[in-house]
Amino acid sequence: MLPSIHPKAYQDVKANLQWYTTVVLGATGFLFYLFVLPDAHRRTVSTLFGQIPPSLNVGLGIILLLFGFLSWLLIFGFEIHDKVYDRYFIRWRLYYDLDFILPTLVRPFIHKLDKRFFHVAQNNRQEFMKPFYHFVADYEHEHKVKQNLIVRFYEAVTKYWITQINDIILFCLLLLTFAYYLVYKSLALPLNTIVNTNFLIAALFLINRYCCRRSRERLRRATADEIEDIHNEFSGELETQLKELHIEYGLRYGQRN
Repeated sequence: MLPSIHPKAYQDVKANLQWYTTVVLGATGFLFYLFVLPDAHRRTVSTLFGQIPPSLNVGLGIILLLFGFLSWLLIFGFEIHDKVYDRYFIRWRLYYDLDFILPTLVRPFIHKLDKRFFHVAQNNRQEFMKPFYHFVADYEHEHKVKQNLIVRFYEAVTKYWITQINDIILFCLLLLTFAYYLVYKSLALPLNTIVNTNFLIAALFLINRYCCRRSRERLRRATADEIEDIHNEFSGELETQLKELHIEYGLRYGQRN
């Protein structure tokens, strides 16, 4: 899939992340090869790739293809930004769903919800988020929010996930740099390159943290606009969804017991 400036579906978002990851991995690998690898290691890499293609263009194509496949595996296969990094380390989506999306979504009906509603939601987040995703799902249906709001949300979430990809790459680069710190020491090489690389990684990490906070703010506004559209256009359908959710989990809608 080609990258999309205005993603209309989550598959477009993942395609954008794959292309971004491919470019960043390629650029990072090339710069690491030029400035960090010791001469002996650089010659080994040059010999390895020099034996494969008969021309420089083919060689670069093979390298880009490898980075592209790795990016596809990380983004489409493992969904490393969401299913791995966020789920097991950052846990932003968990708190975003339970502390912002769900309370904002049910606000017009808060006086009718069972007092155990949010407690039960903590242990059944996926099911309790279905009333929201019902209105913003990628497939076409009669209760879908306006397309421009969905595009705006996907634009915002793409920028946020890019900051998470940056985090992952910077962390892996830090580990690799530490490994080469040991290599430099074993070869009695000056450590200036390693020290400068670590300073650069730290600076990029701080910049990325700032970008992450800004992207979360934009994402929050985009989500709030989607929820406002749900309240304005599909209030009756939303209440039906909430009633069904109460019945499914043995809660009592309309009775604050």
